[in-house]
Amino acid sequence: MPININCPTCDQVVSAPEAMAGKRVVCPNCKATVAIPDKPAAKPAEPVALPLVDVEPVPSLPIAHADVAQHVADEQAALRVLRIVYVMLRDDWRRLFTCAHLWPALFLFFLPFVNVSCNGRTIVSQTGLQACHGGFTVDPKLEQAAAKEKIAARKREEHAPWSILTVVYILCVFLGSGLGLLCILAVLFRLRMACAGLHLFSLALGAAAFFAVSGQMILGFPIERHAQQQLEQVRDAEERPLVNAVARGGPGLFLDVTARYSAWLWLSCLLTLISLPAFLVEFLIVLIKVLRGTLWKRADSG
Repeated sequence: MPININCPTCDQVVSAPEAMAGKRVVCPNCKATVAIPDKPAAKPAEPVALPLVDVEPVPSLPIAHADVAQHVADEQAALRVLRIVYVMLRDDWRRLFTCAHLWPALFLFFLPFVNVSCNGRTIVSQTGLQACHGGFTVDPKLEQAAAKEKIAARKREEHAPWSILTVVYILCVFLGSGLGLLCILAVLFRLRMACAGLHLFSLALGAAAFFAVSGQMILGFPIERHAQQQLEQVRDAEERPLVNAVARGGPGLFLDVTARYSAWLWLSCLLTLISLPAFLVEFLIVLIKVLRGTLWKRADSG
């Protein structure tokens, strides 16, 4: 069976016998050398027509689209968080964090502030409200001991001297709490100038309350000296049984009277202490804004 091949030079069909497979022949047209392949080139198979079948298309998985959508959702969530942080730290909304910190101090004012002990035993306690008018609460065991000994005590002063710094403290806390409430209302109604002024005055009153209560703690509450004086008055023979019942000692016993400040007083001091750095920061911000506005006006006019 002859092998037909096209000449690569002139495209002339060259026919050679099968025995010359793998050899070279000369093209009779252009005299070029043509290589005969070892085996005849296989004819391409004719395409077979397949019957058409109705097949449902398989939906493609939107992998790339899902990743892009998730990335966009994450960015939107991050932007929402940043927007909330920006709103809360803006000039108006950031003041909400320090407008209501004096409110718990109002409730702490009705709890015991000072506990006076004699030789390690608590005999008198005084709340913040009682410190304003000199009242105090006597230990029930002390009253029972006095009644049991049937002491005919002479008339003694029932009230201790009032603490003027404590009065200043509660007035500052009360007014500062009220201004803090008004500041919150100003924030909600977007009254920027009123909000800034109320917040600054509220923090100033809170700082004044801190100095008042800390000064009272340094100087000492009058109830301590009052209790010392009252116990000294019962050293006479008529009321010596009360001294023995309270201090568990004999004649000439040294009465060690000490005042211990409760955790409620320390917490009140801490709550008012927050006003001091907040006031300094807010005052510095207002000062910077005023200076910046003044410089801008001068720059525009110049």
